[in-house]
Amino acid sequence: MTNAKNAALTKVLFLDLNGTVRSPKSGGLFIKDPLDQELIPGAKEAIATHQGLIVGITNQGGVEAGYKSLEDCIKEQRRTLEIIPEMESIYFCPDFEGRFCWEINGYYHREKQVRSFAREESTAGFDCAAIFANPGEERLNFRKPSPGMIEYAYSSLATERGGRYNLAPLENCLMVGDRLEDKQAAQSLGMPFMEAEKWRERGL
Repeated sequence: MTNAKNAALTKVLFLDLNGTVRSPKSGGLFIKDPLDQELIPGAKEAIATHQGLIVGITNQGGVEAGYKSLEDCIKEQRRTLEIIPEMESIYFCPDFEGRFCWEINGYYHREKQVRSFAREESTAGFDCAAIFANPGEERLNFRKPSPGMIEYAYSSLATERGGRYNLAPLENCLMVGDRLEDKQAAQSLGMPFMEAEKWRERGL
């Protein structure tokens, strides 16, 4: 019987979302409501070429800025998972300091909030899962260009579905995005990066 230890390694495709795979139907700069989104030409076809896991990694500072509610942001990611059924889950950071990460899981149909804490901080009063920094290290920063959101997504995937995934190391995975912050997040983890436009050309 095949198990996770002897199964082939599963490569993860980390996709930025806005400007990489989706854009506003309304033609504006930002998605104004959960239904105001469509796939950018070539994205669907490029996604179809990937044989491993696919997850979305997106900064959503518009929540803290007041441009959208947290509830609408969650619905927005849910809609993206409906449009892209190949995508396992979406991780988004709604604040500018990078303290919070939300995981919207398409397989289990659940939402989970995670907060990063320094080792000496208390979780009292916070109704969310907690990630503590290692001794002597700063807390994990989820907002790109910091790599915390990717690191958390990778560790979460490694334990999903009873640990069935035997993930390839990050240096054998791929990050795709349209902004410098996407490239910097990938590079800080030693992970390959591809520009969104070049990646979409695979499907055209």
